[in-house]
Parts: sequence; C-alpha cells; structure tokens
Amino acid sequence: MIEDSRLRVFLAVAREGSFTLAAKKLGISQPAVSQNVAELEKSLGVELFERSRGSVRLTSAGHTFQEYASRIQHWYSAVEDLFGENGRLSSRGQFRIVTDSFVAGYILPSLLGKLLVAAPELSFKVCPARGEEYDVLFRTAPHAEELSFEASSGYAGTVSAAAVTSNASYSGIQDLRSLPAGVRFVVWEPYMPLLPLDIIVKVSLVTSSLALMGEMLSADSKKIGLLPLEAAPSGLSRMPVSLRSLELDLFVEPAEGFQGNPAYNSLRNLAIEARKSAL
Repeated sequence: MIEDSRLRVFLAVAREGSFTLAAKKLGISQPAVSQNVAELEKSLGVELFERSRGSVRLTSAGHTFQEYASRIQHWYSAVEDLFGENGRLSSRGQFRIVTDSFVAGYILPSLLGKLLVAAPELSFKVCPARGEEYDVLFRTAPHAEELSFEASSGYAGTVSAAAVTSNASYSGIQDLRSLPAGVRFVVWEPYMPLLPLDIIVKVSLVTSSLALMGEMLSADSKKIGLLPLEAAPSGLSRMPVSLRSLELDLFVEPAEGFQGNPAYNSLRNLAIEARKSAL
C-alpha cells in the first residue's frame, strides 16, 4: 500500500484530538505517534499541534497542512486503484456511464481524460440518463445541507450556479432584484423548481440546451442566463451574484455489484478532487 505513515498519523491525531486516542485507532504505541508527529513538525519547520494535558488541537499551520495532507492521502488511494494490487481497470470490456447532458459535456471529459492517461486501454460508453443499464451513474440533485448515510457514500461535491450576461452594465449587479424592469431570464431547466417567484415571473425561456442558452444570451443584451458555472460561455460576463439556492450536489454511484470496482473508485476520486478545485 502506498502511503506516508507520518501523514496517516497526523490525520488521526487531528481527527481524535489526542495522541493516545490516535494510537488506539491506529493500533500503535503512543510514543510512536508522538515520534511521527515530531518528525513531521521538524521536517516542515512549524508546530502542527498545540499540546495541553490529555488533548491537542491544530495550530493555524496545522489546519492548513491538514487540507494538503488529506489531498495527498486521497491521491495515494487513487493511485492504488489504478496501479495497486487490485487496480486492474482493464479486466473487463467497455464501461457504461449514464448521466445527463451537462455532466457528459462539462464534467466527464476531463475526468475520463485523466483516467485514460493512466490506463489508455480502458473503454467507456456515455449514455443519456433515460433508464439504461449502467456500471457508473453520474447524477445531480438540489443541494442538501445534510446528506443521508446512503447518499453520502456517492457524494462527490457541489456544482455552483452562475448568472451570465452579454450586457456589460449588468456585470457589477450583486442582487437580481435590483435589475431594470425589462430584464428577462433564460434558465437551465433543472433550476426552475428551485427559483423564487419573483424570478419565475421574469423567465422568458426554459431549456435543457446549454448551447442554445449561450447563443440567445450573446444575441440579446436584455437577457440574463442562469446556468451551471462550468457551462458559462467564455464570451459572456459573469455577474457577482450569489446563487446558493441553485447549487446542485453531484453524485457518482455504482451499479449493484460494481461497488469497489477500481474504475468506479477512480472516477469518484477524480470527481471529488475536481469539485474541490472548482470551489
């Protein structure tokens, strides 16, 4: 197994808030935990924990390092999926991925590109979300502050929303309620159930075609588009509007019997990392 034991020990201490409890979780001695943390702090040249009797807590440097350590451990796991003892991604034929047009067009290409660099012999078939059989399902759902245990196992991150326009005079507006009376909205279809009434009454077009949205917004400066951030056309201005109510959660879920398959594990790991980078 590929790992840095010092990172594993550090993350355990950060989670448990105690050298003693971390030692019990890891199945090693408390002095070994202390030694690993001390070596890590010496190597980095900073203190990662504030020690007090019976407990420890992260310093500001420790909080920063925790984020990097978590990502490093995440990628160790991804490498194991690709090249480790169980990383036989080419052990079967074509993998079937079912998803909607947004994920297929704006999220999947980069994920599959990275995976194919490591395993070019892989083959994928991406199908529309219409009930076909699949090996891996990518789906979006309205953002939930708390996920059920079942849903959390497939959670990969959040897809942000954006308001875009070809009208430069709108580009600094931070509240959609302060727009001129004649402004109308072009809305990506999955957002409609999430919109407040004062926006719904100003909607002139609802469509599932993100390409059509881009064309209409470029041609009409009195319209504002509400669509996923990744699908925002490069030639339009993004407005500094908070659209938290339109955020979507991205899930990557395996078919029954496909859990634990290296292809699924790798795709989900890549999706999680991509969501972190998109924040």
